[in-house]
Amino acid sequence: MNRWTLRPAPYLRALFLLAFGCSVLLAGEKPATRPDGKTGDGEREDEDFASQFLKKDVPPRSEAEMKAFLTKRLEDLKAIGGTWRLKETKHFCCFSNVPEAKHAVLCQWNEDLYDRLCQVLRHKEGDKLWNNKMPIYYFEAFAQFQKFTVEIDRSPGSAMSGGYFSANGREVHICIPFMSERFRTDVKSQDRMARATLHHEGTHAFLQLSGESVPLNRWLHEGLAQFVEFWYDPQNNPARNQRVGFLQQCILRNSVPSWESMRNRPMGGMDVEGYAFAWAKLEFLYRSFSDNQKLPQMIRLVKAGKSEDEAMASAFGFPVDKLEEGYKQWVKVQGKRGFNFGQ
Repeated sequence: MNRWTLRPAPYLRALFLLAFGCSVLLAGEKPATRPDGKTGDGEREDEDFASQFLKKDVPPRSEAEMKAFLTKRLEDLKAIGGTWRLKETKHFCCFSNVPEAKHAVLCQWNEDLYDRLCQVLRHKEGDKLWNNKMPIYYFEAFAQFQKFTVEIDRSPGSAMSGGYFSANGREVHICIPFMSERFRTDVKSQDRMARATLHHEGTHAFLQLSGESVPLNRWLHEGLAQFVEFWYDPQNNPARNQRVGFLQQCILRNSVPSWESMRNRPMGGMDVEGYAFAWAKLEFLYRSFSDNQKLPQMIRLVKAGKSEDEAMASAFGFPVDKLEEGYKQWVKVQGKRGFNFGQ
């Protein structure tokens, strides 16, 4: 099975993880170098999102096969520690070893994310997505998450990450630790980090697998993942606030990179500029047109075989160079407004 660490965390979270020896990796990039010069994921090859998802055409499990898988997985999880629960919702199979009341909250997080992504991408029930219901695993303690990655998921390179998703064609699952003993933060901060991981990794999987699974440029993957991650409680989101501050500094220096130079950025967990301007471009394309339909139209056209530039011009009704001119003016205005969209 094909797995990789996918915690393309915003810059502050990346620094936080690196400071504690955690890898901060992107799908399709080589492992980020830690301050000690080592990497966290062995000799993993440099591959893009699409090649990872398209490695194998894995058929959906039958109802009986899915039932057997869930029963066995729940039994296997007993070795991890804690009291494990499984609840099936409309689109997910949610595993966790947190208290029952919190488990119910996690289930709602999952379905809320699904609804948000359907809204943003105009995905309709019954359209192609992942196989069956996606398993999502939440771990009460970081050590339990590490044990799972090595002993059950056979993904030792992910053991020092802040969470990841694993894809084998359209068979996908997400693993998310609560950093209770890893980082001495309060429960609210731990929950925020876990939910941000869900939003980010879930968006990558949803974007790639909604409809046809074709190559998508890195700015689009990371821009949309941040867009969804920052949607919730935007004014109090520390990672979003860091993005805004960085963008404002770049605008003051008149240092706004071209779209062409940003096409396949960010190129690593510490590519602050790449993350910031991927998010800014996504916000521009989503919010600058009143019906919010243009971006999903563009994505559908890319998935139907058009180049990104052709799809963008067709969906938005302007040549790409004209759109970019508008974007550069928009960025300057939003910099003064603090990228406050009144959500």
